[in-house]
Amino acid sequence: MYKDEEELRLLGKRIIYLLNDEVGHLGIFISSDVMSKEYHEVVTTLDAIELLAPGIYELCIKNFKEVGTNELYSVEIAERSFDDIRVLCDNFDCESAFTAVSRVSEFQAQLYQMLARPFVKMAVTNFGAELGRAMHPLRLSRTLTSSNNPFTGSVEYAAKQVRACRHKASEDNPFLAVEAAWVLSVRSTLEFWRECRDMSSEMLFLTLWNTPWVCYIEHFRKWNEESTLVDDRQQVSGSITALSDSKAGGFVEAVIRMLVLLVKDRHSVRRDRLRRWLDVLKIEPFKSLDAERLQTIIRQQASIASDEVEHAIQTLPILLPECEKRRLAYRLVCHIIGPAKEMLPGTRALLQQFAEVLGQPCAEGDVAENPLSIVPDQRP
Repeated sequence: MYKDEEELRLLGKRIIYLLNDEVGHLGIFISSDVMSKEYHEVVTTLDAIELLAPGIYELCIKNFKEVGTNELYSVEIAERSFDDIRVLCDNFDCESAFTAVSRVSEFQAQLYQMLARPFVKMAVTNFGAELGRAMHPLRLSRTLTSSNNPFTGSVEYAAKQVRACRHKASEDNPFLAVEAAWVLSVRSTLEFWRECRDMSSEMLFLTLWNTPWVCYIEHFRKWNEESTLVDDRQQVSGSITALSDSKAGGFVEAVIRMLVLLVKDRHSVRRDRLRRWLDVLKIEPFKSLDAERLQTIIRQQASIASDEVEHAIQTLPILLPECEKRRLAYRLVCHIIGPAKEMLPGTRALLQQFAEVLGQPCAEGDVAENPLSIVPDQRP
């Protein structure tokens, strides 16, 4: 869907994925362990996702500590790249065949919509649709063996008799051994034919769709999409560049730029920091920003921080001409980042650089309380 991380950034998209090595694709939906851990943590993190800069991330859930019988988890959203995704895949050699199938399917759907669908709509009636639904082989096979069929009444009577006279067989009963051997042979036979079916289906698919004609379809699609993509990216990039002036903005832009720089330096952000950032958004001057305006500012500052990091830091004083606003912005960022003992060395160094550029003393200790809520009369 997307070519690289730069395209995600230009389009303002956020992709977050989650890995689980212990369950398969069905376990994601039905496993009780997943429901109690991953599902709960994902749901409680959704409202903070929009605060991230555009890009691709991995949601990392780790066992933090146990409190009685309950487990507390540490949730971190780590920045990733397309190369991290490619490591998880075997290869992309067979993708051209699936692309060709998709293109042919779209063409067939268009032909059906244009040529056949009008006549089908005129020919099909409600009665015919219900009759076709009832006569479907899978539904009909179950209807014929259900209690709705009067000829299955004897089966119900026989089942009651067997249920009333049922006795557990002794362990030395030879029929139990025969039953176990029969079950094993049936299972092995089914697995063998399943493997044969899958192998033959794969060989037939690759034989039909890995042809020069298919390669031409894939080449034409890539050329067409890339030409369109270049135009779209140039248009979006031009609009973002026009808006992303590193010297334009005020208190809100300065705070968001510092937070973006901290996340990019650490390459991840913990959920508790996003929670504190959400609390800050409930107070002016952030409260009056609508969602669209906030997303635009985040995209702008992410673009500035990605292009010229040092220039983005050095131009912070231009956004904060007043000394009190500089102090408030710096302490607000320290509050969102959290306790000093949880900071990485790079985070401490970047905060110190912010303090030097803004002419503020480094924060002594943790900024536990939100500075905006402490001094409401001095809000910018």
